Amino acid sequence: MSLSLPIYLLGSSYYLHTRINGQQVKKSLRTSYKRIAIIRAVSLLNDLTMNKKDLPAKYELDLTNSVLKGRWPRRPRKANAGYGGHEGAA
Repeated sequence: MSLSLPIYLLGSSYYLHTRINGQQVKKSLRTSYKRIAIIRAVSLLNDLTMNKKDLPAKYELDLTNSVLKGRWPRRPRKANAGYGGHEGAA
């Protein structure tokens, strides 16, 4: 069985390039050895996905297309969000 990871060699170092929760992630794996890059990429993906408290109960990590899919709850808006004035100013 082959595991497809979103890693590539750029110059003399491997990089991880994916999207998680709609945000692009590019990270150097700081190695020129493919096997070490794979181990570091799996560890990094675990850190970026499994250790997040805001992940939904069900999600899908699509390594072929480098996408994390899930239904995240909407974050509540902060009071006065986008308000540029000062309260109490005369």
